[in-house]
Amino acid sequence: MPGSEDIFPEYADGDILVVITAARRYKLHSAILRRSSPTISALLDGVAGADLTSKVRRRGMAVKYRLHLSDQPDAGSQEASVVPEPYRLIRITLDENGNPSRDCEYPALLGDANENGRVVPQFVLVS
Repeated sequence: MPGSEDIFPEYADGDILVVITAARRYKLHSAILRRSSPTISALLDGVAGADLTSKVRRRGMAVKYRLHLSDQPDAGSQEASVVPEPYRLIRITLDENGNPSRDCEYPALLGDANENGRVVPQFVLVS
């Protein structure tokens, strides 16, 4: 039987949402990720998180940053790489309500309601 150490941590007060797939989404603390990961530190360096409204904060929304794992190549990248990386994290800009901003550079990533052509349930009902 797997122990609690096998479960990936997730925090209700996390200020960064990391989206791996539509079903695998993790709310974590950006300060800890910045200290632990040079990649995430570079993605968030010099970037202010979303300036959430007081109404949104009162409802318990704490997410100021959003990162998506993508297999889409970066069309704007001028970096030459000998071995192309199959996946990369992309920072999604959030508005004052914690939603992706209207001028998001990667709108195709935001259609995360389905995965591999099927709808991913948000809740599982047990009878």
